[in-house]
Amino acid sequence: MKEGDGNEHRDDRATAYLQARVHRARGSRGGWSVTTVSSLYEALFSELTEAVSHGEVVMLTNVGRFYRQDHKGHKVRFGKQDIDGYPVMKFSASPSLNRQLDSPDG
Repeated sequence: MKEGDGNEHRDDRATAYLQARVHRARGSRGGWSVTTVSSLYEALFSELTEAVSHGEVVMLTNVGRFYRQDHKGHKVRFGKQDIDGYPVMKFSASPSLNRQLDSPDG
């Protein structure tokens, strides 16, 4: 997403939600400190973003793959400027992750 496109607040909320879920899970699944979990989280997403921004496909076993896709530009119907093309990060879930969605344990 482009900076200043109005989606920063939504991105911040999504990041905060994910961080909160990871922090809650840490106590019941290994007892790691909040600092350790936060460091791992930041490192993971930093590396993921860096790799995908350079055109690499990142595959996480039993999770899925992250990849870069170019979004073509388009004309704005009532605006003065057209929207140029821009890259977006895409995610494709693995079959095993999709199967977990159907399991009673969630």
